Amino acid sequence: MGVLGDSTSADVNVVMRQGLDSNGTRTMSDGMLWSVSNTASGAYKIQAITGEASDLALCVGAYVFNSNGVDNEQRYYGNDSDYKDEWYLIRPEAPECSIFISGKVETRTFSIQCIGTLATGATWYPLIQASANSWNSSGAGTNITVNTASSSYTCEVVFYTGTWYGKTSYSVSGGKITDATIEINSRMCLDDNTRKSTIAHEIGHLLGLDDNPPISNDQSLMNHERNRNTVYTPQPFDVVNVIYIYSLD
Repeated sequence: MGVLGDSTSADVNVVMRQGLDSNGTRTMSDGMLWSVSNTASGAYKIQAITGEASDLALCVGAYVFNSNGVDNEQRYYGNDSDYKDEWYLIRPEAPECSIFISGKVETRTFSIQCIGTLATGATWYPLIQASANSWNSSGAGTNITVNTASSSYTCEVVFYTGTWYGKTSYSVSGGKITDATIEINSRMCLDDNTRKSTIAHEIGHLLGLDDNPPISNDQSLMNHERNRNTVYTPQPFDVVNVIYIYSLD
């Protein structure tokens, strides 16, 4: 993969190129040598040497989401919320690499009903509200309320004998989650940060996020291997994926 003609200009196609000379010796030019760096969104910026001086990066050429057959180009890095020039590097053959589930709630504005003595009590109820608010303040475009009023989306806190932290069961119709139940295991969630991390993680499932690959253990709230004492709010990786999911509507 390389910048066409080793160009140092913007809006130049990125194409498949042969890295061999006429004698069969491997030769890699500047347009075929790429650097990968982290971005604020939790993804990666990919730049050929030909574009580094002008901050040109690998980009979806037509600046559109979710379209087949669009060229990749070397373009000026935008560092904005479009994310057309930011990339995830994952192993698609690995079963743990599922990032999205089969559905999501209809809109990012919805209510969660707390059910049961623990979920509505003085300890847990404020934490469930705080976890919803952590999504609301994350930039993911959510407006999630938590109360005891009837809702298709519920949250219960129960002491279970299992060693799991939280579970979300849901029904999907036409790609939309029509009803869901979040269950939090009080046996495993013994401190406030772990409780918030578990609740916010389960809310992420309502927004269409799956338990994602461990690109780095603490880069995502949706990673089972995260440190629940320090990662208890949505991370940039989670936020950009929610924005992407709802951009498809």
